[in-house]
Amino acid sequence: MSNNNPDIINKINNKYLFFKKDGWAEKSELFKQLELDGFCNYLCYKNMIVDVIKETNAKSILETGFFLGSSSFMFLESSDASVVSIDPMGFYDPPKTGLRNADRIGKAFPNRFRLIVKRSQEAMDDVKDTKFDLMFIDGDHETDGIIHDFEMAIKLNIPYIFIDDFNGKVEDVYFNYYANKTEVIKGYGIQDSGNIVDNLLVKNLLAV
Repeated sequence: MSNNNPDIINKINNKYLFFKKDGWAEKSELFKQLELDGFCNYLCYKNMIVDVIKETNAKSILETGFFLGSSSFMFLESSDASVVSIDPMGFYDPPKTGLRNADRIGKAFPNRFRLIVKRSQEAMDDVKDTKFDLMFIDGDHETDGIIHDFEMAIKLNIPYIFIDDFNGKVEDVYFNYYANKTEVIKGYGIQDSGNIVDNLLVKNLLAV
């Protein structure tokens, strides 16, 4: 499926923010010092994450998909929130670089970061007693895994969900199962890439 489903433009209803390349944030000195990296490139994501924090005022964030730690770092650097990240650390071979980065992030932001080395399907008991304000879904990109992460956000009563890689199976799952259970807050993308929505911030209408 090509990005985007035509319905997304109507659902966003002009609630979008496209960043120009020359407007992207420069890598912070701490990011450089810790030598972090990952698919969540700092230059691309920092402004998006700053805006997500502004929209949600999140103080406690659950993330599925740590990889090499860029997104965890940016959430921590951009706010005073705590972050719990879930990742089996099997995507990167060997996983030692991701584990090293998690250790560095934990030391840079003491008492604010925790990595759970499990699949999200196995981690509910680890997080069920924690109240989260925001869930960042960027883990398993197969249909069953995507559905599980949305269901996890619903079961944990998390009011806001930030969705990465909003295309293909992720987009399909959203429109087939969750569009009627959420309210679009804002879409995010890159102006120089055809104004395609790559990330979506939604409000969980089932949260109480």
